Amino acid sequence: MLKSKIYDLFICFFLIWGCEDPKEIEVQIIKDVFLPNLKIDQSMITDQSIRSDQSVIPDQSVISDQSVISDQSVILDQSVISDQSVISDQSVISDQSVISDQSIIPDQSIIPDQSMITDQSIISDQSIIPDQTIDQSIEMDQGLTCPQTWPSVEIFPANGFSLGGQNAWFHDEGHQYGYFHTYDRFICANQADHKIHILLPRGYERDTSKRYPVLYMQDGDTVFWPGGLAQQSWEVAQHLSALTPCEINELIVVAIHSNDRNMEYTPVSWADQQGCCGLNDYTDMLDQCIRGFMQSNYRVCETADCHIISGADFGALVGLNALSRFNNRYGGAALFSPATWVGHDQVVYPNMAVLNMSPLSQSQWISQVSNQLNPQSQKIFLQWGLLRNDLWQNRVLEEVVTQRGREFQTMLENRGFDDQHLKLIEDQQGEHDENTWKRHLNEMLIFFFGKTQ
Repeated sequence: MLKSKIYDLFICFFLIWGCEDPKEIEVQIIKDVFLPNLKIDQSMITDQSIRSDQSVIPDQSVISDQSVISDQSVILDQSVISDQSVISDQSVISDQSVISDQSIIPDQSIIPDQSMITDQSIISDQSIIPDQTIDQSIEMDQGLTCPQTWPSVEIFPANGFSLGGQNAWFHDEGHQYGYFHTYDRFICANQADHKIHILLPRGYERDTSKRYPVLYMQDGDTVFWPGGLAQQSWEVAQHLSALTPCEINELIVVAIHSNDRNMEYTPVSWADQQGCCGLNDYTDMLDQCIRGFMQSNYRVCETADCHIISGADFGALVGLNALSRFNNRYGGAALFSPATWVGHDQVVYPNMAVLNMSPLSQSQWISQVSNQLNPQSQKIFLQWGLLRNDLWQNRVLEEVVTQRGREFQTMLENRGFDDQHLKLIEDQQGEHDENTWKRHLNEMLIFFFGKTQ
C-alpha cells in the first residue's frame, strides 16, 4: 500500500511539472491516477464537468449492450460497493429517491449524474448489478438450450428388415417428428396376428444412449392415416411435429390395428348379437407380447410412468383394464369418449339407448376397475363431446358417454384422483369421431409427456 501511494505521488509530480494550468493539473491527476481505481474524493473535483465526462460513463448505446455491463472493465474495483446488502435489495435500487440519497451510497463517484440517464429503466434494471447479471444470463442460456424444432428431415427410402424374429419395413413419410417401422403381421404366441405401426423420433438412431417413453394407441388404422368407418385420422405424426422439444419429451408411439374391435375391446356383453368379451386376452397380448417386444428390441424406459395407453370409445376400455390389472406397470390412460356404459347400459344402433336406472357405481365391471386404480401413481385423461345433432353417434351414443363419463369422473375423484392426476375436457362442439379427438391430442400428450410433468 505504501509503495502504491509513493508511486501515485511520483506520477503527480511529473504531471504537475508538465502542465501549465493548475486546473488542468487537477483534472489530469483525477483522470490518470485516481479514477482508474474508482476512489475519488468529491472534494478534489472542483470542475463539475468531470462527473459528466463521457470517458467515465459510456454512451447510452453502450450501456444497452449487456456485454459491456458484464465486462469487469466497467467496475474495476468491487470494493467500491461497500454495502452489499444495499445493492442486493432490489427495492432500494428501484427507488430513485434512495439512489439520490448520499447517505446510502457514500462514494458518489460510482453514481453518475441522473440527468445523463435518459432511460430510467436502466437504474432499476437488475442487469446493472454484475453478480445478478451472471445469474440471469445462466437462466436465459438454460432456457435457450431447448431446441425450438425437431432435427432436420432427411428422408430415406423404404426397406425391409427383421427385428426380434418379426418382419417389418422402414418407411419415412417426411414428418418432422419421425419415421415409421411397420409390422404387417406382428406374431404373438396363442394370439391372432396384428398389424402394428411404430413411430420413432427422428433422432432415435443418433443418440443410442437415450431411452424413450411409449404411448400405445388402439384402432391403429386411424392413428396416422385415415381409416375406420368415418375415414378420419388422429394425425398423430403431424401433431407431434407441430409441438416442440421445449414442450414435450420425445416418445415412441405404437399404433395397434384391431382385428375385431367389438370383441377385442369389450369386457362383457354389451348388445345382442355383437362380439364381446375379449378384453382380457387383448390386454394380455398388449402387455406381455407388444410391450415385452418393445422393451427387448427398442430403447424404451421401463418405469410405469413411461408406458401410457390411449383409446377412444371401446378402445378406451383397454387403458382402464391395463391400469387395473397391471397397475404397477402403466402410468396412465387417455380415455376419449370412453364407453364406460358397457355392461351397464345398452346402446343399440341406429337410434336407441336403453339406460340402466341405477348409477354407474353399481356397474360390476367399472366398480372392479376403479377400485384397482392408484390415484397417487396413475394419471387419467378424459374427453368427450357435447354437440348433439342428427347423427346417431352424437345424438344417442355421445349423450350416453357424457352422462356415464361424468359419473365415472366422480368415482375417480372419490377414489382420490386430484387435478394433477385427473384431467377432463368437455368439448362444446365435440362429436364422436377422430376429428374431435385429435383436437385434444396435444393436450393429452402434454399431460402425460410434457416437459413440466
